[in-house]
Amino acid sequence: MSAAIIDISNEATVDNVDAALYGTRKARKRKGEAKEVLVSLLKNKPFFLPLTQDERRLLRVYATPTEGSP
Repeated sequence: MSAAIIDISNEATVDNVDAALYGTRKARKRKGEAKEVLVSLLKNKPFFLPLTQDERRLLRVYATPTEGSP
């Protein structure tokens, strides 16, 4: 078991961890931007067409602020 811990600690360099964190932050940002676009499109559906049941469900799910969001 201690050999496995040593192997993991040798592979987990600061640069690798920083790169992983940076990638995670970028992915979260892209996810948030996509969510904003989706909500905007649903709230501003063209030609005043009514939302379908699926669209209303999506708007209800994604328009509500999530816990821990600013």
